[in-house]
Amino acid sequence: LLGTADGWLLLSLNSDIDSAPGSLQEQWLRDELAQNTETCVLAYFHEPPFSLRERNGHEAQVNLFQVLHDAGATVTLHGHNHFYERTHPLTADGAVDNENGLVSFVVGTGSRLGSDSMAMPTTAKALFGRAGLLQLRLEKGQYSWAFVDAASGESLDMAQGRVGVGSKVRTTLLTSF
Repeated sequence: LLGTADGWLLLSLNSDIDSAPGSLQEQWLRDELAQNTETCVLAYFHEPPFSLRERNGHEAQVNLFQVLHDAGATVTLHGHNHFYERTHPLTADGAVDNENGLVSFVVGTGSRLGSDSMAMPTTAKALFGRAGLLQLRLEKGQYSWAFVDAASGESLDMAQGRVGVGSKVRTTLLTSF
């Protein structure tokens, strides 16, 4: 599934099927990204490739992230882990790279809520035991977000990112507001 909106390509991927190198899904993703004329790319799939709670068997998710990163994607969204997490911009192998990295959000905060985990260098923000939702605003060349607590309506993590223009080049400047 894919769509476009105001300079953004939106991709829905299935992290529960074969996404290994050479798989049908990986080839479809590569083809769609090669044909993409939008400046910004947002992809969403259930299981995160990198998170505070690593789980076994996440090679397929890492491969999808690699393809997205290599194509210059901007943001990925995930669920699965029962807490809120925003990563620093990450390289395809999960290392922090503030100039060329891909930002990921894990938002599994709608039901059972997870307990605290140790912070990792890749995590920019993590919230535990809070039901809530992520509000994303996608505009040409930029995006903003707010994680909103369901009980109080308070924004617990909010900022914006700008996306650099150029072939397979991403510059994300995160600014809190």
